[in-house]
Amino acid sequence: MGFLGNYVESQWALANFTVPPECACICAFGSRSSVIAICLDGTFHKYVFNADGNCNREAFDVYLDVCDDDEF
Repeated sequence: MGFLGNYVESQWALANFTVPPECACICAFGSRSSVIAICLDGTFHKYVFNADGNCNREAFDVYLDVCDDDEF
């Protein structure tokens, strides 16, 4: 997420987290101070952060099995 680099590394960033850098992701804020990322590689990530800046992964799942098999 290079376009957010300066913001995430600034003093204004409350917390940060990482997802696989080699694939695109869509991120959104959820309820209860959470961030959700759905990635092109078929993974789901949910991170929860608190006022101290601690960020922990609360959920992870592979919702789409991406494989090299040509037959479906």
